[in-house]
Amino acid sequence: MLLTTAHLIALHTLSDSEITGHTAYAPEESDDQNHIYRELELQGLAVLVPPRAYQITFTGHEALGIFDGMQKSPGIPPIDQLKQDWRLLGSDIQAALHAAAQNKMHVGPLTEDVLNTRGMTEKKYSTLEKRTFTNLSAFGEAWEDFDQRHHPSLEVNQDLANGMRHMHPSYTAKT
Repeated sequence: MLLTTAHLIALHTLSDSEITGHTAYAPEESDDQNHIYRELELQGLAVLVPPRAYQITFTGHEALGIFDGMQKSPGIPPIDQLKQDWRLLGSDIQAALHAAAQNKMHVGPLTEDVLNTRGMTEKKYSTLEKRTFTNLSAFGEAWEDFDQRHHPSLEVNQDLANGMRHMHPSYTAKT
């Protein structure tokens, strides 16, 4: 799953069009953001409805709800102040969230900065061990849960299929 600033803005656009009474948002043909809506569709956050319009899905509302909750806390600046290519979720963030979940929500030192800049960590003091731990915050746990339940679709086009067909097999040791 990949969520950048452009994806979040597009989700807000879809949600706003739904709030105003339009059931779907139709981007212009000349719109340079068409690929963003297509990526949202492949991730299950939006759906293409006939004739050529996009509608936000329940999964998209859920992702937008988690992000809006994060913006109300002091962890993340408003969406208009974020860089256009800023990534909220990506494979590295997902791996860090999964590693923390496997470690009883304790965040390791290698992933602490990555998750902390996204507002997904909090400090907890353990009275038993008499030290401070960095744990996933409620938002970090929410994104981990979201990531475990929702998976993007894979679209195999001709270029990808040809690339996979011409790949050389890798070396494997005898077992």
